[in-house]
Amino acid sequence: MPSISFWVLVSAFLFTLMSLSAKLCTGHFDPFEIVFWRSFFGLSLMTLVMLKKGIAFSTQHPWSHAKRSIAGLSCFILEVIAVGLLPLSIAQSINYTSPLIFCLFFTLVSIIHRTKIDWPIIGAVLLGFTGVLLISKPTTQDINSVGILCGLAAAVCGAAASWFLRNLGKQGEPSERAVFYFMLAGLVFGGVRMLGFPATVHWPTADTALPLFGVMTSGVAAQILWTYAWSRGHSLLNAVFEFSGIFFGVFLGWLCFNEHLDWLSITGIGLIFSAGLYSSLHLRK
Repeated sequence: MPSISFWVLVSAFLFTLMSLSAKLCTGHFDPFEIVFWRSFFGLSLMTLVMLKKGIAFSTQHPWSHAKRSIAGLSCFILEVIAVGLLPLSIAQSINYTSPLIFCLFFTLVSIIHRTKIDWPIIGAVLLGFTGVLLISKPTTQDINSVGILCGLAAAVCGAAASWFLRNLGKQGEPSERAVFYFMLAGLVFGGVRMLGFPATVHWPTADTALPLFGVMTSGVAAQILWTYAWSRGHSLLNAVFEFSGIFFGVFLGWLCFNEHLDWLSITGIGLIFSAGLYSSLHLRK
């Protein structure tokens, strides 16, 4: 299972590309329109994949899919809002407190059911979160408070989505079906908004088609890999590896928007990757 969790690293990079593309889209499309177009592309792709693999579209766990979809869509919409209001590196840093919240869920359930708690991995998660704080450098200067609140809310919803997806994996649901229903929910959710207010719909133009395509392709690919890792991989190791998204966010923020990368950010990146490396070695013993 640890090797499966490495796909979280790839999905974290792709999710960061998606956030970068979404930031470029926020001046033209609203979050619901971005959800619609990403879901339209993802649903079309997953339909073809499931038909080719012979995977049935029906499910015995509709409520589990509904919970995961609600949490996942809420996370995505709030994240798009946050990335439009904050620097990319700060938005990513706040969003990636989600693994810590997941581990708090995990620890609480372990305490309630009196099962063994893997404290070294919990410690690694806390180390990774320390790296997040060093990168984000909490301050009130030039930081949008609404963006921070949206980012934190997205992190909570992301942790809930991870938890529900973990349960879907335990129920034996194929990852392809999980992505299919998530994309279906997004298509309906975004489509209702666009049909309800057709006068305010923004259609793609020559200038916005490329970043929108980036959201669709990188977002769907990331979602497929993330779903596979969370339904089949080691839950706590997944949570630690998700912190790598901070590194990608800081790097792309510096590369594309000239966001400052100081020694505190570099130290934070080192802590994040140290946490991931330690967790991997610990679980392979």
